[in-house]
Amino acid sequence: MSLLGIERINRKLFANLKKHLENLRAKMAAEEAFDQALIDEICYITAWCRTVLNDTIDELDAEKKRLAKDVFADRVIADAFNEIRGDEKSFPQRVCDNMDAVSALYRAGRQGLDSFEHGMRKEWEEISKISLNRTMNVQNFAAKKVEAALGHADLKLVTQTDISNYDRDGGKYADPSGEKMKALTWMGKNDVRVREVGKPRLVEDHDVIVRVTGSTVCGSDVHLLHGVIMQLEKGDILGHEFCGVVDQVGIAVKDRKVGDRVVNSFCVSCGKCRFCKEKLTTMCDKTNASKVHKMLYGEKLGGVFGYSHFLGGYAGGQAEFVRVPFGDQNLLKLPDSVPFEKGLYLSDVLPTSYHSISYTGVKEGDTVAIWGLGPIGFMACAWAFQKGAKRVFGIDNNWRTEFAKQKIPGLETLNYDALDTPSVPAKLHELVPGGVDVCIEASGGEYGKSLTHKLELMSGMEQDTSDMINECIYSARKFGRIGLISDYIGFTNHFNVGALMERGITLVGCGQAPAQKYWDEILQKIESGAFDPTFMVTHRIKIDDIAKGYYNQEQRVDGWLKCFVETRFSEPRAQGTPELKKL
Repeated sequence: MSLLGIERINRKLFANLKKHLENLRAKMAAEEAFDQALIDEICYITAWCRTVLNDTIDELDAEKKRLAKDVFADRVIADAFNEIRGDEKSFPQRVCDNMDAVSALYRAGRQGLDSFEHGMRKEWEEISKISLNRTMNVQNFAAKKVEAALGHADLKLVTQTDISNYDRDGGKYADPSGEKMKALTWMGKNDVRVREVGKPRLVEDHDVIVRVTGSTVCGSDVHLLHGVIMQLEKGDILGHEFCGVVDQVGIAVKDRKVGDRVVNSFCVSCGKCRFCKEKLTTMCDKTNASKVHKMLYGEKLGGVFGYSHFLGGYAGGQAEFVRVPFGDQNLLKLPDSVPFEKGLYLSDVLPTSYHSISYTGVKEGDTVAIWGLGPIGFMACAWAFQKGAKRVFGIDNNWRTEFAKQKIPGLETLNYDALDTPSVPAKLHELVPGGVDVCIEASGGEYGKSLTHKLELMSGMEQDTSDMINECIYSARKFGRIGLISDYIGFTNHFNVGALMERGITLVGCGQAPAQKYWDEILQKIESGAFDPTFMVTHRIKIDDIAKGYYNQEQRVDGWLKCFVETRFSEPRAQGTPELKKL
């Protein structure tokens, strides 16, 4: 459908579209059940909007002179949107409002459209939040229905799952003393709070109770805040990165003792299944009861602390105490020479970033481009140099580019909002003719760049965006390599599989990193002084402020990269690390 063909759409179509919008608005307001009618309505509206946008953008370069003379098309578009717009503006209608604004810029050509998209970023983010909340309500509803139909428990499991808050089931998992603790809990979409809950008790013989001395906020925690991860329940205790001192041990625990200084693995693994024996611990067969997980991915992954019932339903460590199943397997003993501020990040960010470089095969002399300069991408840049990379490019669109350049010697950065070329791939090909050897995608699939993906994410037509993956494909050299370490969770559209195949590019899904596989190697680097992870730590806060830390992470607040969260049990601040700050 061309831009000038819009006037041929008859009045009946617009009347039907208005009806669909009204039905969709009513169902979203009531958060009704996930049914095919709702999907059909979403598909109908989104497909129509996407067609208008795609065809218009495709025609801009070839027809901008003709469009500059033709005002009739703009008038028809405006009339069409006015006809389907009601008094109350639901999010699809607000999308239409913005498309009106886009239509007013068509005659200015692509430069005007790009300027509009950049200038309207905050508005798009606001619309995305409204849509995402409602879409995820529907998906959570569907996941619960599927789980109820299939059954949740798995007789092959070797530990008690779904203890996401120790006060569950009448407090049967809480310490019988009645002692309370502070913990960050998920209370709903965009709502996390520090609350007093029961302290955990030993549930199974292989359990360890850890007195938490430090935790942090991960970039992937923002997905929990947004409700993107399925099967979250009100009151779930969050946090998959923590360190502390062993407080209690079960009778089957052999290698961990009361008083040991320890850091956890973010994943929960049994240590005995095939994958655990191969040190591929995040693929553990025995620690996740979610059958929805198996339906979606073909096989279940292992459990993860504080990351929903989709991943085992384990209470997390953004708390003052935490229960750790299979303590011998999932806790690393820290030597006294390694302060908690350095040891904490062995839980996730250090092994995950290292895994992205190692598993994608970065080697001496490679040129490497890394999308996203959050904690994972930032540390991946540092590890790439340690692996011998000749040139490393860090790509983002905010203050992080300058911060990373200052912290990592030799790093070259690209701010994709301030390029002198049409795109990131164009700039990389200018800097490295033929393309880079390795691309690492660490930016997060939840954030779309193009208008098309923003619309599809908002309406639930896709769960992730392929914007960054396609940029990686276009940026890699022929027979290059791409590694995905971002948390992609579902389906995406417009993935250029043809370019991937025809140019012989290897696409590696890095998966959730098997932390234990890299523990000894990274700890040795830290203990010897060859690597100090605290150069990424920008803030130290109290657990009372951790909810605000989530919002700082979400908004990518200037100067905020990685924090250390202290509790009443924390040791004095290590020299050279940030001082305590009130948020």
